[in-house]
Amino acid sequence: MNLNWDLTNVENSDKMCWTQQEDGKFKLNDVTEFIINLTAFVGINQISKNNCKDFVRRAYILKHVGFPVPDEVTPAIIESHVGLQTSASTMDYRSFKNKVFDSLEEAVVTQLKATA
Repeated sequence: MNLNWDLTNVENSDKMCWTQQEDGKFKLNDVTEFIINLTAFVGINQISKNNCKDFVRRAYILKHVGFPVPDEVTPAIIESHVGLQTSASTMDYRSFKNKVFDSLEEAVVTQLKATA
């Protein structure tokens, strides 16, 4: 999934979001990269102070139903990325819930077909 992203409004992004490699070049750290991609799955393309709790709730819903959210992606880490913006599509909460349920339903149907 190719997302355009912008970290310029994330406080301390130059230190927090990047790691220096042995060759001296900088690379986006794994947690920040995961949060960038997570914006598409939770349907929130900009993390702000106003929607941060909703972003966390959606991320933890996904984690609870089996989406591989790393343990390093904590509420505090997500909050530290306030200001992140991406090109992900947005979803209201109802659409998000429907998407999660549809995915669960599809997984169950697939599993039942495989065991029949």
